Amino acid sequence: MEFQNSQYTIDKILNRVRTSKLALPDFQRDFVWSPGRVAELLDSISRQWPIGALLLLEGPQQFASRSINCGPFIEKNSEPSFILDGQQRITALYHAVYDVSDYCYYVDFKILNQEKEEYIRWERRDKFTKLYPSTKERALAQIALISDLWELQDFYSWISYVEDENEKIKLVQARDTRLSGLQSKVYKVMAIELEQGIDLEALSRIFETLNRTGVRLNAFDLMVASLYPSGFHLRDEWENALSYYEIIRKISPDALEILKLTSLVVRETVGRKYSKGVRQGDILSIDRSLIINNWPTSLELYAKALEYCRNNFGITTGNLVPYWSMILGVAAWLLKGEEDDRLISQWWTSRLSTLYFSQAANTRIVSDFEEICNGTIRTNIQDENLREILLEPAKRHSSLMKGIAGLLIRNGATDILTEEPLTSTEEISFMAYEDGKIRKLTQQDGLARLFILSKTSFDKIRKGLDIDKNNHAHMDSLKRQNAKNDYAERANFIIDLLQS
Repeated sequence: MEFQNSQYTIDKILNRVRTSKLALPDFQRDFVWSPGRVAELLDSISRQWPIGALLLLEGPQQFASRSINCGPFIEKNSEPSFILDGQQRITALYHAVYDVSDYCYYVDFKILNQEKEEYIRWERRDKFTKLYPSTKERALAQIALISDLWELQDFYSWISYVEDENEKIKLVQARDTRLSGLQSKVYKVMAIELEQGIDLEALSRIFETLNRTGVRLNAFDLMVASLYPSGFHLRDEWENALSYYEIIRKISPDALEILKLTSLVVRETVGRKYSKGVRQGDILSIDRSLIINNWPTSLELYAKALEYCRNNFGITTGNLVPYWSMILGVAAWLLKGEEDDRLISQWWTSRLSTLYFSQAANTRIVSDFEEICNGTIRTNIQDENLREILLEPAKRHSSLMKGIAGLLIRNGATDILTEEPLTSTEEISFMAYEDGKIRKLTQQDGLARLFILSKTSFDKIRKGLDIDKNNHAHMDSLKRQNAKNDYAERANFIIDLLQS
């Protein structure tokens, strides 16, 4: 099998997409990355870190082609090459560089120039354009879209609205040093290009392998290795914890979450100079003896936080955790010794309804943890756009969807095929309720259509089981989840749920 390794600038890859010379094979899945994931990719590129190789297939081929999300229409007579691996990365870059998606991706230079992390942000386009309706407003706020930065001419057009010459110099230096990868013709990505005549069986095997493998190395693995010489076997400690704490075993957090809590506990109990935060680099810089000494306390505190979330917010399974940072926040309340459930609930629902941890989560949980422990946290923040968000596609706001499902469970939601409360189910499935029927949740369904049931019931309905409308369990489930066909009424119910 013939193939070649090539190296392209991002511009060249995106230009091939823009000119319909690079497309998706029709069997590829849809674009599924969250805005936060896109921002992480942009952050890696800004630092010129590797983002992995692309796998391309020379065209034409016998299968159908389609354009990437928000990309140009692929003409029938065109003969593009195909993206086999890298669709999410290429689409994310296309969205950001050409500024064409439902979200705006930008750099906050005020954060960048304070030497802080997570300076690449995103916002829904309708809200962003209200805040910054023109290039001038963006420049005065020191907010630059990725498209403002990419081409030098666009950047100088943006910066021309900044009157202070010293400030201009700082902005130019920041772009050249800390954002060097987010510039035209700078960042290069590797691509493996398969020959046009590749055997379809080989192509199938390659594609299957790509979608089945991929192991991430995180700070937990590195900490395991670095602690081993001290005689503290962190992986064994984690395995023992899974055996001892039933709640940890059931919710199944990543072991890295316990290390994040350990870092936060060190900040609050030992001193902030000993721990900077919860980024992987922060964790790896902590003195190993502090990790060893604070691991047992943090583990027990994390288990208590999970128990609290199960009892008060309906987090009965891992697929109902809105943001893992929220578990760390609850741990802060417990570390403080807070006994006012109403106060904790206000914090939880405010962070959920405002999508607070959807970006800059590492920075925000450090700030929240500190303010909770100090007693200075604001807990009653509400999103003025919540009603509009509830009418948007549920899968676009999966974290809010999970949180709402948990609150439904907390309020006594029952399964549609039995009279069992959903607190006892092993896994929750997300469905839609419309015209008196339960059906699969589509990409277009708003959060106001959300209906939950056990995976067991989901499997039965999927296999064609009819639901008897006169069945007591069915009616009880509809009543407890307040299922309504009217979007506005249903939205009001969910808002009340979030504010109760």
